[in-house]
Amino acid sequence: LLQCSLGEFVESFRCSPHCPAPTTVEFAEDVACLLYFQPATHVPHGEQCAPRCKPGYLPDDDTGIECLDGSLQRQFSCVAQPCTTGFPTAPGVANDCEGVTTGSTCTATCKTTFSGPNVVLICDPNGSGAVVPRDAGTEINCQGGLRCTEN
Repeated sequence: LLQCSLGEFVESFRCSPHCPAPTTVEFAEDVACLLYFQPATHVPHGEQCAPRCKPGYLPDDDTGIECLDGSLQRQFSCVAQPCTTGFPTAPGVANDCEGVTTGSTCTATCKTTFSGPNVVLICDPNGSGAVVPRDAGTEINCQGGLRCTEN
């Protein structure tokens, strides 16, 4: 914008740099910002992007992140979500899976009067328990519980 002041032009135009989208946030998508519902590698000055996390994780604060003069005004982190389904519930089965979050493991065992193998489970990004690959040969019933036989 040019203005005339006391017979001279006064320039008040300024370019503000864009902000690069975050690239080092653990568990964030490779392109960690959404701008107008599209992945964005840069955020224009004065605009906001929405943080993006990988499946099974949510931003600690999902409000927009504003770009001002080439600098994002806050950081965000991706928080693991709890698993709520798929853990063993069959008769005779015990597990320590309460409160397990994405990527964490827990163990299913047989209760005192039952016998059977221990099975390590991992909370998958869909929010359910799944057998860890090294235990893939372990017998599990269709509800995800161990098959235990009474002693």
